[in-house]
Amino acid sequence: SFILRGDAIIFNSNFVKKTYENKFEDKNKLYVIPRGVDTDYFSPSKEKPVSKNIFIPSRISNWKGHELLLNYFSLLERKYKDNFNIHLVSLNKSKEEKKIQLLINKLNISKKVIIHKPTLDVKKLYKKAYLVVNISKRPEGFGRTISEALSLSKVIIAPNQGGTKEQLLKFNKNLLFDVNSFKSFQKTFKYALKNYEAISKRGRSFVKKNYSSDLMCRKTLGVY
Repeated sequence: SFILRGDAIIFNSNFVKKTYENKFEDKNKLYVIPRGVDTDYFSPSKEKPVSKNIFIPSRISNWKGHELLLNYFSLLERKYKDNFNIHLVSLNKSKEEKKIQLLINKLNISKKVIIHKPTLDVKKLYKKAYLVVNISKRPEGFGRTISEALSLSKVIIAPNQGGTKEQLLKFNKNLLFDVNSFKSFQKTFKYALKNYEAISKRGRSFVKKNYSSDLMCRKTLGVY
């Protein structure tokens, strides 16, 4: 109710605006300004990953999809399972984190999963990644991991819903998959690997044009 009283309402994506705009009588005070990433901080490294790592840059929770990624990975063809490792962030303390560890053991993929401690310098983990995956089960309002990865010239795949869809639909719709379908995930995964270099070369310029923090700040000042 407090938000409804604002003179101007800024949404972080068209997806969020469409979700809530029916609650506002005055549609003229509604604005969409996508979240921006610091492209200076999220700048590509000349160093290439030592191995083909799949990185999921999200905290472990019941909707970020870690268990989905592990299950889907276990279903991939042998050549992919042999060549790739999964990197995730966990302290193995919370209930959800312990569930993920039990699943890793159950799937017998402990040698293929590398666990990092939480860090404030997430760029280091991104730079080690070959492929970044967002696999949230619920639609994200924006999904900053998409633009962070692309700004680093990393290839990322994500669910065809919410804010992640909104970003990648403008960049390359073939990087989107149905989060509830292994077949869809596998198709997108293979597409990303096959077209890796072309996708990687375009990512940073796309973010600078559409999702930089500088652009976000200028648009926000424009509203004020």
